[in-house]
Amino acid sequence: MALFNKTYNLLAAIISKSSGPKTLIAFLLALFLFSIFGFYFIPVIVQSTGGLMPIDTLFPLTAEVIYRDLANYSDETILLYWGFIILDCIYPFVFAGFFCLLWAYLLKKINNDKLLIAGASGLLLFPFLGASFDILENIGIAAIIYNYPEEIWGTAYFVEYMRLAKLSTQGFMVIITLVLVTIKLMTSIRKTTPLQLIK
Repeated sequence: MALFNKTYNLLAAIISKSSGPKTLIAFLLALFLFSIFGFYFIPVIVQSTGGLMPIDTLFPLTAEVIYRDLANYSDETILLYWGFIILDCIYPFVFAGFFCLLWAYLLKKINNDKLLIAGASGLLLFPFLGASFDILENIGIAAIIYNYPEEIWGTAYFVEYMRLAKLSTQGFMVIITLVLVTIKLMTSIRKTTPLQLIK
């Protein structure tokens, strides 16, 4: 109970102190890290493998696909992929932090008691669940690469399940964001009087 109260107070403080500029900074930081993937790691890995995308970007990602593509990885590719994994252990939490701040900002603007309680009761932590699945996926891929050419199929299937869990969580994150944006827009419309519309 004490832990819940501390978490509740922390999340409530995040909501009360949220702002557009803070949310924008989080978004830009996530976008910067994402651009490193897109403009550096993915192109060099594709070039190193003769056209194969990094394992972490494949969809659908299955245990069989992991070992099929890993067979084409040279020592240079594996070295590059370690850098990819390191960055991909930072990005998920920045990405989750952006959604946490975005939701906090929207909840503050909506200013509905029930939604504020839901946010402070744990809703704002939901994006970090997706980040945790992403980290577990990365740990699994790292273990597979480290042990290769020995094949650890149990870990490969674990990675497959973590990918599905991560994507499912991110899907719910998008839905929650759309719901909050819709509520905010509806609230703003209701607060707009006919006189304000004329002006």
